[in-house]
Amino acid sequence: MALIYYHNPRCSKSRQGLDLLQQHAVTIRYYLKDPLSELELDTLLSKLVDPIPAIIRQSDVVRLGISVVDTSLPAIRSLLLAHPSLLQRPILETTDRAIIGRPPERLLEILTTM
Repeated sequence: MALIYYHNPRCSKSRQGLDLLQQHAVTIRYYLKDPLSELELDTLLSKLVDPIPAIIRQSDVVRLGISVVDTSLPAIRSLLLAHPSLLQRPILETTDRAIIGRPPERLLEILTTM
């Protein structure tokens, strides 16, 4: 089963999550260097087991001075396409599900049900 790990090496939680996954074959996606396409983002959002608004990094919304009033799927999709840095991290995606690793130990949940 393919595992994609959305990673920001500057993020301590993302580094902790990657440490937890050392025993697993994961493809690391450096989403800030290689932003998601519309199709990739749509696929990721469709697999997310967390509430869709949880995929937005609220601290970065504040830092960027962006007002997020509309938390509908189309609005969140547009926001992430325009500002990839707002993507919550880390995220682990499997063939049929994706989970936000906050706290990083949550990543193991998805692995135990594979």
